[in-house]
Amino acid sequence: MQELKFKGLLTRYFNKKANETESALVDAWYKSYQSLEEDVQVETLVKEESKKALKSYIQQSESTKTLKPLYFKIAASVVLISATAIFFNKKLKSSSKKITYSFVSARVGQVKKVTLPDSSVVWLNAASNLRVSSNFNEETRTVFLDEGEAYFEVTKNPKKPFIVNSPKLKVQVLGTSFDIDAYRDKGATKVSVSTGRVKVKNANKNLAILTPKQELTFNNKAGDYHQTEIDINQFRAWKDGKFYFNQASFINLAVTLKNNFKIDLIAGKPEVKKYLFTLHLTSDMTNQQVLNLVSAIHDSNYRKEGNSMILY
Repeated sequence: MQELKFKGLLTRYFNKKANETESALVDAWYKSYQSLEEDVQVETLVKEESKKALKSYIQQSESTKTLKPLYFKIAASVVLISATAIFFNKKLKSSSKKITYSFVSARVGQVKKVTLPDSSVVWLNAASNLRVSSNFNEETRTVFLDEGEAYFEVTKNPKKPFIVNSPKLKVQVLGTSFDIDAYRDKGATKVSVSTGRVKVKNANKNLAILTPKQELTFNNKAGDYHQTEIDINQFRAWKDGKFYFNQASFINLAVTLKNNFKIDLIAGKPEVKKYLFTLHLTSDMTNQQVLNLVSAIHDSNYRKEGNSMILY
């Protein structure tokens, strides 16, 4: 359908039936012809004759002549055919370029540092997956945080925005450092900023522009969100094996224990799921030390059942 429209536009132009807008469109196309040549392979003779014919016609259109020689009619037909071919070959080439992905993962209990082609640095928290597209650093710098948490230190490049797609949110920056916590089991996605400005959006709208010490928490199910002020040193401390919890929910604590300490913590009674936890853990602590500290907060107990630890 698009090809027929383009052919019709050129036909009207050559027959002097194109309106002012259509004529301007063809004139603009001719001026961009040189760049089109570089992107498609068309026989040299056809291209040269087509350009000559089109140029001749454009120049002639500006005069008062009304008759055209037979040669020009034939050449004009060549323009129509080759111009359409160039237009759609370029479009096909662009749309058919295959994009592949490189995958980077951090195992349970592991933190991994990754340097991207633009020299930006990413730290992946435990049980996290990052996907990098093959066209990274062409027009944009796009990565996908499919699961987990990552801290980004983005190399500044005003001409190429750095974009992170998580399952629920899209984050765009030019050069800054920030954290995205997108563990699915937590039920929420958090974006926290250390330096610079970060634009946050979801599928439907722009949510906020965050500045240093600001954090946005997005409810994955309900779709609502809120912003808070945070301690920069605490939210990024996991990179150094330190974990700070400030009135954290049971599920948030349980996800961290599972991913970073290999402890499968389960609520042994309904009220445990409502507990909030404020504590500080380090990666060099033993499982017993961790569980003793966790259970002491609400004067709870724990027991082992299979591979899980039951808090009650």
